[in-house]
Amino acid sequence: MSLAIPPSPTHLSFRQRRPCPLSDLPNRTYPRRTRSIIITPTCMSSDNKQPAPTTLRLPRRLPRVKLPNVNSAALAPFGIPANIPPAFVLDTLSTSSYPLRRTHIFCIRSSTASTDRLDLPVDGLRFAAAASSLPVLPPPPSPCSWLPMVEIVVPAPSAMPLLERLLVGVRIPPLEGGRKEWIRRAGELHGVWSNCLSLGIGSPSVWAALDGMWTETLVVLDAFRG
Repeated sequence: MSLAIPPSPTHLSFRQRRPCPLSDLPNRTYPRRTRSIIITPTCMSSDNKQPAPTTLRLPRRLPRVKLPNVNSAALAPFGIPANIPPAFVLDTLSTSSYPLRRTHIFCIRSSTASTDRLDLPVDGLRFAAAASSLPVLPPPPSPCSWLPMVEIVVPAPSAMPLLERLLVGVRIPPLEGGRKEWIRRAGELHGVWSNCLSLGIGSPSVWAALDGMWTETLVVLDAFRG
């Protein structure tokens, strides 16, 4: 079976839920090659007896689309004046010693699977400054108060923690593992890409990190192919 990875549809909803208290939660260059690679992981057939080959086609580059700019009104709940561009705010957060603050909890549901959901504490200002499709968030809470919960729908909830780390600027350690782990990493990165399009995240630093990790993953998968 040939499985191509298409762009995921943009889908996002917003609903403020009852708040809940915060708890403790946890430049490489490669040669240019063909436009895509084909890998053949093994999965079980429908009778769970014989392995059935499947074909997964991965694009050499993750496609991009033109995303709208973030509206300055999205930063108003955080006390940011309307005359300060969101891009400037995001760049300042990325290059300064601004502390990471978990101000909201995203209650994330899947646009394709009803059972796939995740609750993720996030720095609301960073997402508000980066995601053009995100509705205006409720104001951040005062110290020692409960965090507002915001429900969103994206194509890949399980990839949101990695997207949040890329947005914050956390260095992602090199992956150690075999072919199966790298195939799983490719799926996670594709989920990050889908969520970026859905949320309207056009941050250059996020896309640069995503492109670098995607290229590295394909190079490793190429090596496993021999």
